[in-house]
Amino acid sequence: MRQLLSALPSRLLETGVQQVTGNPQHHFLLGLADQLTRQPERISVPLSTFLEPHRALPLAGVVFSPSSPQASHSLKHHWRHDKRWDVLLESLRPSGLKARKIGFPWRRAVSASTAALMLLWAASMTVSFIANRHLVAIAQQQVQQASAGKQPLAVRLHALSALQKTLSQLEYRSQHGAPWYLRAGLSQNDDLLAALFPRYGEMSQPLLRDAAAHHLEEQLTAFVQLPPDSPLREKMTKTAYGQLKQYLMLTRPEKMDAAWFATTLMQDWPQRSGIADAVWQGSGPSLLAFYAASLASHPQWRLPVDDGLVSQVRTRLIRQLGQRNSESTLYQKMLAQVANQYADMRLADMTADTDASRLFSTDEVVPGMFTRQAWEQAVQPAIEKVVAERRDEMDWVLSDTKQTAAQSTSPEALRARLAERYFADFSGAWLDFPQQSALAARGDPLRCYRPADPDGRCAPVAAGGADEHPERAGANRPDRGSHRRFAGQIGQTAVQP
Repeated sequence: MRQLLSALPSRLLETGVQQVTGNPQHHFLLGLADQLTRQPERISVPLSTFLEPHRALPLAGVVFSPSSPQASHSLKHHWRHDKRWDVLLESLRPSGLKARKIGFPWRRAVSASTAALMLLWAASMTVSFIANRHLVAIAQQQVQQASAGKQPLAVRLHALSALQKTLSQLEYRSQHGAPWYLRAGLSQNDDLLAALFPRYGEMSQPLLRDAAAHHLEEQLTAFVQLPPDSPLREKMTKTAYGQLKQYLMLTRPEKMDAAWFATTLMQDWPQRSGIADAVWQGSGPSLLAFYAASLASHPQWRLPVDDGLVSQVRTRLIRQLGQRNSESTLYQKMLAQVANQYADMRLADMTADTDASRLFSTDEVVPGMFTRQAWEQAVQPAIEKVVAERRDEMDWVLSDTKQTAAQSTSPEALRARLAERYFADFSGAWLDFPQQSALAARGDPLRCYRPADPDGRCAPVAAGGADEHPERAGANRPDRGSHRRFAGQIGQTAVQP
């Protein structure tokens, strides 16, 4: 190292003189030559440590440069990297050779990923902003068209239908999430939904609710004003009941059935003034169905009820339904349903294998509907069906807390009266049968009732046990004494001479 350094002063003096001649401030090379000449050990001793053979990286060269005023630092042996080292390496590196760190460039990968993520987020925010702005603009345009009173009715209803589709879309997205292009922290779905529903309620009330209520009020008023003896009352009863139910659904949101309301109202209201029939019939069902479905969650949209009109219609309907569904009519209708389901019972059917001709004979029959089997399998279910229909008729449409149906027209009272009438006819049919039977001329009829008589094929005894004790058909009814008395009367009548 000392030999290498001793050869430098002569070369440094020549170059240093040339630099000082050009610029007196460039005296670094002359000062370095002077230091190497007078005190070479100050440089050779520190550098000799780099020549030790155990070092992993051998010394490639030594660079001398003037000290930088910015390189001063409080820490000992601190080295400040500056641009001069990069310039030096670039000047000595062969062309086409680039320095690269060994291993995976984590810092560069993280930086690139962060930059890509930021760009993607910025792009998604831009797309979300444009999409949300477009959605708000469309909703605003729909609201303006639907609320413009000077626009034709068809245009307003079309705009209202488009607004309903927007609300349905917003509700679906609120429940299942908005699409990706509307998110990125800029989604206005819930805010827009909360802002549009009040506006929709304001516009739909005159276009749908009030118009439907006006139509229903006209129809119900016409029904109330019919003369008492008009044949149209009977024909319009069912229609008026449905119209009253639709009207009350508008006043009581908790009772609203959206599908039934829209379908039934459109059947009764196929034409609307101010709009073509085809347009109204095409858009009306969806308009009414959406409003009806939204009414339950927005009870403030309810229609103010006309108590006077509702009371009059209820009175007329209850009176008309009572006349049409009188007890006798319902009873005969019930018997007609079960009359042909069971065969009539003859004497031979009652006595089975017993020869009843030795005691009495008759051509009379007991109707098949007056048997225990008919009661349990057909008559009782038929009564329950009639009672259910009466209960449906006497529902909340025809009665409320202010006006309740009479106790005599209640479904429970109707069930009891129909069962009572059936068992009265039941008893009469079985009582008439032995009274119209002719006793045979031969034989002692009383012997069949002697305790010691072993003849188990006696006709009265066999007939008395026919149909598996028909008197038990009313066993589930509260009053069974009359049926026990009826069974005793059968036996007494059978042995009369």
